[in-house]
Amino acid sequence: MGSMLQKMGNFIKTKLRKNSINQNSRFDKKYKNNILKEFLNRFTIHFKGDEMFKEVINQLITEPGPICIEIGKIVPYENFISTWNYPCVIVIWSELKQTVQNVGLGSYVDRGYILTGSNVLENLDDCKILVFLPNQKNYLIYSAQCIGMIQNHGLAEIKLKGSLEPLRFIKRRTITNKFKINDVIYFYSLSSGDFKIITGKILPRPLDIKDFLDNEFLTSKPGFQIDIGGPVIFKIKHNCQIIGIYRGNYTHQSKTYGRFVIFPDFIFN
Repeated sequence: MGSMLQKMGNFIKTKLRKNSINQNSRFDKKYKNNILKEFLNRFTIHFKGDEMFKEVINQLITEPGPICIEIGKIVPYENFISTWNYPCVIVIWSELKQTVQNVGLGSYVDRGYILTGSNVLENLDDCKILVFLPNQKNYLIYSAQCIGMIQNHGLAEIKLKGSLEPLRFIKRRTITNKFKINDVIYFYSLSSGDFKIITGKILPRPLDIKDFLDNEFLTSKPGFQIDIGGPVIFKIKHNCQIIGIYRGNYTHQSKTYGRFVIFPDFIFN
């Protein structure tokens, strides 16, 4: 497939500009201060604590990876196979502060390219991007770089560094933007530490909300901050297709909804 955003010629290369994102989609200061602790709590079984996590970070700063982690140990990755069931975890590591600055999700597309939300990749100065690809018992970890974003559509693309040979997927998903209001969709949530499915219906986009993007819709069930950037999936019979990227939450009259962006038409031309 190659790079979707490069083919379109409608992206900003390398350096991302600060986007106008609703505060519901941001990580607030308190959340940022606790994000390393929360992240390590979720992945304790893999890293066995802070020091092991930082050891992996430092190794990926000097070499692109991949590194395979299983129950607190670095193990060979020759037998790593992803089932494509889960999103990948994107970690923004601040080299200056030596801490996690942001965490979100992404969707591996093909040949080392990952789609995510542009709000996952805010403020990348002096930061490294790390991508954690899961299977049932371990994580394959890469360093990565942001290669661009689609303006005004809330989408960004990451390219993995290092060898792609270990990425042998046994099931792939295609992308689409064909759906109807009230269709049932689902996305994955990592809020509890393990990936869980959240299912909801597609709702119309509210026309009176100024910061909603033209390609943005609501879903009846909200996710969590750490779920931002993950794929939103539409199941047609036995075929699952990705229709967009989870963007955050929207609260109206004490009711909270999920919000996601769909892929613009020009991706498919």
